[in-house]
Amino acid sequence: MFKNAKSLNATKTTEKKDKKEHVELQGLSDLATLDGLIKTLSTLKTSIESTVKMQAFDHFCAVAKETHKKTDSFRGIDGEASASIEMRKRSVASTLTEEEVETLERLGIKSEKVIKTPKLYAINPAYASDDALMSKVEKALTKALKDIVDVDNFFVVQEEVSKSVVTDETIEAVFKNQSDNQDLIYMVTTLAVKPSLKNFSVEKALKLAVELTSSVESEETHEEKVA
Repeated sequence: MFKNAKSLNATKTTEKKDKKEHVELQGLSDLATLDGLIKTLSTLKTSIESTVKMQAFDHFCAVAKETHKKTDSFRGIDGEASASIEMRKRSVASTLTEEEVETLERLGIKSEKVIKTPKLYAINPAYASDDALMSKVEKALTKALKDIVDVDNFFVVQEEVSKSVVTDETIEAVFKNQSDNQDLIYMVTTLAVKPSLKNFSVEKALKLAVELTSSVESEETHEEKVA
């Protein structure tokens, strides 16, 4: 009985063989390595940029608490690096959610409703292609349509498609009346950081890249050991 018991071990999976033709291409290894490096650095840049933006946001909010107004920009500095830091109105491409609109309305702050597709009525194509019928309808528009067609089915409606967006008035109201509400300020604004260096050095940049990537690898190794 025990000899015939089925094994509970996971079934072996066979790797799919690559049936494509393999062609040696010089430089492909370097390309793949650089591609991986760029992706890693891009992730690191996003993380560092997030830290910089958090500090910038805190500064904007601190100024807003005192002035009850939005500061458009300031210049951030760090050694030889500097950046124009701007607090902008949330883009109209970024639609406010229903919950966000409700939050603003609850505080007496208005957003703007932008209509992308207006609501309108049109003649059902099934009837519009019937020239004889349309001719009768045209002559009888002043009369009751029910004598000619099924009124409830003759017209179709195109529902309105709209979105709510942040306006200059929204920004003004938030900073005037809710200058200590960082969550609200964060909701209606966006930050733009434009960094620059007085003297860019490829050598220093590569050294920094090595330090940052090494730090990431060390953290990953530590996490694997802990796990």
